[in-house]
Amino acid sequence: MSGHRHLSRVLFTAAVLVAVAYSQDTVGNLASSEVTTTSLKLTWDPPVQSATSISYFIIISPSRTTGGGSLETVSTTEATITGLSPGTEYTFSVKVSFDNVLSDNEETLTVSTLSDTVPLPPSSLTTSGVTSNSVTVQFSPPSSGQYDNYELTTTPSGGTESAPVTIAKEATTYTVSGLTTDTEYTVSLYAVSGTGAQTERSDPITTTATPVSFLLTVTTVTTNFLVVEWDEPAGTYDSVVLTYAPESDQSTPTDANSIGANQAFASGLTSGTAYMLRLYTVAGGVRSEVVNQVEYTAPAKPLTDAAPTITANTVTVTWSEPDGSRDHYKVTYSPANGLTDARGQPGDRCDHLYI
Repeated sequence: MSGHRHLSRVLFTAAVLVAVAYSQDTVGNLASSEVTTTSLKLTWDPPVQSATSISYFIIISPSRTTGGGSLETVSTTEATITGLSPGTEYTFSVKVSFDNVLSDNEETLTVSTLSDTVPLPPSSLTTSGVTSNSVTVQFSPPSSGQYDNYELTTTPSGGTESAPVTIAKEATTYTVSGLTTDTEYTVSLYAVSGTGAQTERSDPITTTATPVSFLLTVTTVTTNFLVVEWDEPAGTYDSVVLTYAPESDQSTPTDANSIGANQAFASGLTSGTAYMLRLYTVAGGVRSEVVNQVEYTAPAKPLTDAAPTITANTVTVTWSEPDGSRDHYKVTYSPANGLTDARGQPGDRCDHLYI
């Protein structure tokens, strides 16, 4: 009896293993590479299921119009598909043939070939975030038509255009770095179709940007206001703006009050608090942040309403916590006769506290 139970368990286990193995009859990790206007490469992992002979059927939809039809057959785990149309989305379905028996399952992948038409240009190119050596540009995609990515170049005033930088098709912003301070640049952006010798570029859209650098100095610090000065910015601009906000909440910055050329003050502040100062130029309605600096206001004075408690050799002083933040307190003292020996002299009484 026990022998029959053992045999049944063995047969049941074998049946489960066979079912699992023969369900894995599709390829894995189907991917594309080397995409051009008329061709691409497909690669995949072989199926888990084994057989004496394995081949792969690749069904192409839509069918190729330049020859080759809708079917490719290979015996390796890669295939180069040619005869495709530019700027067209294709679906590739890979089926496996085991000993000339075609599996019902398949793996699919959708890929678009590169376009060979001249694309329309992008639009709405603007700049922001200008620093002493970088600028961030924002833009909108072409209004219609095929394109594969963008290319951006910069040209310094009186200089030559840089090598193009490729920007992904999905992007709407890009930061250009490595620029020279106080130099006006023309930024050009192209929509691009194709690659290599097949590349087609749109007409460019352009804007100008001047990396500006100047020094921000806080000259006066009190418990409730700061006075800020800066060097005259280089380059062309319409105005300079200083804003301030608590570092912990910068959602609603306040414009500082101008008190003369290259000088302003921030008022109504809280003692012992960190504030973010932002200084930027404005040109043609475009704001360029050039300085971000954190500055603390002075801490408030402690309140010492209670008289100190004095003994023959000690003084105890108490105070109330002031408004705002502070890191620590400092207590200094000196003897009544003006001597600075902290141990005092015989007969001296320490009755002057400086807090």
